[in-house]
Amino acid sequence: MVAFLRRMEVGLAPLNQTAAWATTNEVRDWRKAGVYYLKTFPDRWKGWAPADVAVKVQAALGKEP
Repeated sequence: MVAFLRRMEVGLAPLNQTAAWATTNEVRDWRKAGVYYLKTFPDRWKGWAPADVAVKVQAALGKEP
C-alpha cells in the first residue's frame, strides 16, 4: 500500500476540473465524480495503478454511463 501511495499523483488541476464539473452538473454522488476523473484523466491514474488493475478499471469504466 505504501508503494502504491508513493506513486499516486492525482494532480491539482484535474481535481479542480473534476470538482468544477461536479458543481456545474449538481452531482450529489461523488462516485460519479470519481468516474468522471478516471474517464477524463486516464493518463494520470494509469501511471500509478498496476497494469493489471488499470486494465480492470478501464473495462469497468466502459460499463459506466
